[in-house]
Amino acid sequence: MEEYDEFGNLIIKEEEDQDDFFIPENVNDLVIPPPVIIDENPPLPEIVPEKATYLEEWFSSGGDVIGLPLEEIPGIDFVSDIWRAAKQGWASSAAVDETFEVFKGKTDDASLDAMIAATKRAQKYGKSEEAQEWQMLTDKYKEEGDSGAWAGLKAIMQNPTVAVETIISSMVGAVGTI
Repeated sequence: MEEYDEFGNLIIKEEEDQDDFFIPENVNDLVIPPPVIIDENPPLPEIVPEKATYLEEWFSSGGDVIGLPLEEIPGIDFVSDIWRAAKQGWASSAAVDETFEVFKGKTDDASLDAMIAATKRAQKYGKSEEAQEWQMLTDKYKEEGDSGAWAGLKAIMQNPTVAVETIISSMVGAVGTI
């Protein structure tokens, strides 16, 4: 039967379980579970290669025009990442109207489909390899006990180009929402 205190709260009685704790008389009867090995440094997820921009495709398809592989041509990856960030910012600004309509309460199927389509268009450019590396480093530093802001700052210090990408994407996105 349920019992209530003077304020109407249900009183929960804990039952005593005396059979849960058992000490064997013979030490050889004691069963010790196997040790659990915890990997303190799990492998980081792999970085997905970024989609090549027109500039990267042009230099890589040109063969030996300059005589250097694409990775060794200074600035090509950086300029391509900036271009990708600008396209991402512009595409994400196009999704603002559809998303705002849903948040205002217009949740019919057409509005939700429009928001999903706009979000997919914004995500089609993908993250740059540097942005993926920044995310992995930030997660790693958070697991080590750093706060989110400090972890992000430490990751930016290791790869400052991601800060430029973020600024460009944000500025272009702000201009696109006007």
